[in-house]
Amino acid sequence: MKGKLTQGPWCLQSQGTGEPLSIMGQDNRFICRMDEGSFKDAELIAAAPELLEACREIKRTLEQFYTQGATPEQRRAALLDIASAAIAKVEGKEG
Repeated sequence: MKGKLTQGPWCLQSQGTGEPLSIMGQDNRFICRMDEGSFKDAELIAAAPELLEACREIKRTLEQFYTQGATPEQRRAALLDIASAAIAKVEGKEG
């Protein structure tokens, strides 16, 4: 991958009804702008850093389980927790 990724978390900002949504990174760094009607798409884009981190965590967890050993139930529970947290972030249901 060329270039560097803007570190998360990213967030949505809006100037008001009918205005475009801005996706901003740390230190108020501009990522992109989307039409107001694209709110769900904007939420997905704003969750990109967390989704990438979830994928990395799944990879680390799998590597650890297969080098150190774990029961199938332990593997399943850990991976479900990681995936569920990432999905909740995208769906705006995070705790």
